[in-house]
Parts: sequence; structure tokens; C-alpha cells
Amino acid sequence: MDQRERTLNVAQARVLRVLNWGGMVAERRVAESAGLRRNETRRALAILSGRFLVRKVSRIGGVDRFEITDTGRAVLATENPPYGALPQEPLRAKGIGKPLSWIRLR
Repeated sequence: MDQRERTLNVAQARVLRVLNWGGMVAERRVAESAGLRRNETRRALAILSGRFLVRKVSRIGGVDRFEITDTGRAVLATENPPYGALPQEPLRAKGIGKPLSWIRLR
């Protein structure tokens, strides 16, 4: 395993941060919350799944849902890459216009 496989890139860090909020999150929601394109999100999820940092927990109606593993939380806590900060936008519930919480950039 070379150094690139042991570190997180920006997309992977953002995906882990989104999933670290908790729950089973659909791929589309991960992409929206992380501010990534769908193909970037798919690639990051595939790499993170291969490293056992995230796992696919269900497939409902053709939509994959993912969650972070304990190992993923540990990697995120240890590396804590500053370059993976999430875009500053409110999270919105489906069909509700009011923000649930605000993401804070560091």
C-alpha cells in the first residue's frame, strides 16, 4: 500500500465528514452535502468502501445508502484534513425549506 492509498484526498475527506453526522445517507445526499459531483462521490465511496471506512447498509428503491464505520471515524479524527472542509450551506430536509443545521467552515 503506497502513501496515496493511506491518506484522504479532498473528496474522500468531504464524504467522511458528511457521513460522520450520522445515519444512513443516500449517495445523492452525500454528493449534495459534500459539494461534489456524483461521479466524484461514487469514486470516493468506492475507495472508502474498499478501505472499510464506509459501508453500504441498504438499497431501498434502487438507492444505495451508506454510513461511516468506526474505523472511518478514527481515520477522520486522526487525520482531520483541513482541506476537506465542507461548503458553507444549510442542510435541508426533503421538502422542507427551513435549514436543519448550519455547516461551519474552519
